[in-house]
Amino acid sequence: MVDKEIVELFLKRNESALDKTKEKYGALMISVIRKALDNESDVEECFNDSLYAIWNSIPPNKPDRFDSYAVRIAKNRAVSKFRKNSSKKRSGEMAYVLNELDEIADDTDIEEDLVKQELKKEIEAFLDSLPEFDRKLMIRRYWFMDSVEELSKKCHMSPHRVSVRLLRTRKKLKEYLCEKGLCEEERS
Repeated sequence: MVDKEIVELFLKRNESALDKTKEKYGALMISVIRKALDNESDVEECFNDSLYAIWNSIPPNKPDRFDSYAVRIAKNRAVSKFRKNSSKKRSGEMAYVLNELDEIADDTDIEEDLVKQELKKEIEAFLDSLPEFDRKLMIRRYWFMDSVEELSKKCHMSPHRVSVRLLRTRKKLKEYLCEKGLCEEERS
């Protein structure tokens, strides 16, 4: 079943949309969730919460890319659950990813809708400007939350080279966002 058909099932409030979503994207969603959460009951709860969130958001939303939409909701739910579970102590790969991103933008300022939308637009523009390899590396690390070790295996590079490449690209992203007035120094 194609994504447009799944979205139509959601729009018609047909519960089989949930089954079709599980069949087509359940494994991918769970994979993304597991990058943030290591407790299997939390993973299952987060997956079910993600399906519920999709159900409640379509309509009014009608996503053009249902795969990205479903993964984004799963990722956001997992990050929220991770932060809730570890508000006092961060650990695991998710903590590293969040700490790396904290260097670029302050979470409290991003929560404002206007800044959030502008930031999203500028990050997408920045990613589009990168060479394909660096863009894929950034997306795998910060969207799918692949570990540096996983990336080094996929890219046939040493973990150190992957880390250095990500660091340099994050620095470029920060410079780019500062030029656009979207980094902490520029907003103060």
